[in-house]
Amino acid sequence: MTSARFSLGDTLVGTDTSGDDIEGRGVLDLSQPYQVEIEIISVSDPDADNNFQVYVDNNTSSSSKSMHGGSSKFYAEQITNLTPGTLIIEGFVATTQSFLQLRTESGGTVVIGSVKVENL
Repeated sequence: MTSARFSLGDTLVGTDTSGDDIEGRGVLDLSQPYQVEIEIISVSDPDADNNFQVYVDNNTSSSSKSMHGGSSKFYAEQITNLTPGTLIIEGFVATTQSFLQLRTESGGTVVIGSVKVENL
């Protein structure tokens, strides 16, 4: 992923989420504690100032455009701090009809081998 957003389980592709949303629109049941396991193959950030982020129920670049408000962005880390291997992130408990978004800010690259969402 280079300067990109990638949604997992969003059923309304092409339609932005909003802070006014009142129900989930995804296929993932994230209503119980869960973790996201991401296999990172490689990272690159020539500017050394971009983040890798994970959101729930938000497919935009603004953390407020979700029914969960700013809490929808539950992980953010400078790309230069990431290393190849397995990254495990505790998820933000959301709804029975949720989805996830992975994002790299402009100029950053994170190569991902796999993503696993697992109930705890």
